[in-house]
Amino acid sequence: MPEQAVGPIVLVAGSLRSGSYTKVLLGRAGQLVPDRFQVIESDDVRALPHYDADLDGERAPETVRRARATLATAAAVIIATPEYNSSIPGGLKNWVDWVTRPVRQHVLVGKPVAVLGGAPNARGAATAVNWLGTLLDRLGAVVAGVPLAVPEIATEIEPGGSVSDAVDRQLVDLIDALVMAIDAVPAG
Repeated sequence: MPEQAVGPIVLVAGSLRSGSYTKVLLGRAGQLVPDRFQVIESDDVRALPHYDADLDGERAPETVRRARATLATAAAVIIATPEYNSSIPGGLKNWVDWVTRPVRQHVLVGKPVAVLGGAPNARGAATAVNWLGTLLDRLGAVVAGVPLAVPEIATEIEPGGSVSDAVDRQLVDLIDALVMAIDAVPAG
C-alpha cells in the first residue's frame, strides 16, 4: 500500500537565542525526520505580536495568519522549549495563544505534536516540557510519545553542535512516536 501524501513537519523553537541548546536539539530532531516528510523551520514565535483578542479573527495580523496557515498544512509539529522560571518562555506561550484560536477549532486540534526541551540543570526543563505537553493535550493536539526533557544539556551538546549518543537515541524514539501518530491520523 503506498504511503499517503502528507504535509510538512514544522519545527518551532521556544528559545529566541540563536545558539540555544534547545535549537540544537530541535535541529537534530529535524534531521531524524524520515525523508518522506519536508521539514520547515518556523520563526513565528519571534514574529508574533502579543496576543490580543481585539486583533484576532478577520483582523488578525499577517504574521498570525501565516503561522496558522503553515500549521494547517502540516502533518505534525515538533516544539522545543527551554525552561524559564519553571515554565515555558513567554514568547512560546504567546505563540500557543495565537495558534489555538478559535477555541476547539484551531489548527492544532488533532495534529500530532512532539515536545522536547532541555536545561543546564538536573531537571532538564522537565517542568516546562511536561507543562507544555499537558497544555497542548488539553487544547486538542495529539502529543506523541513522552515529552523529552534533557538534563544537564550543556554536557549533552558536543563541539560542532551534535548531540550525545544517549540524547540521539531518545530523539529517535520521540520521532518514531511522532511518525506513528502521523500515520494514525485518518486520511481525508
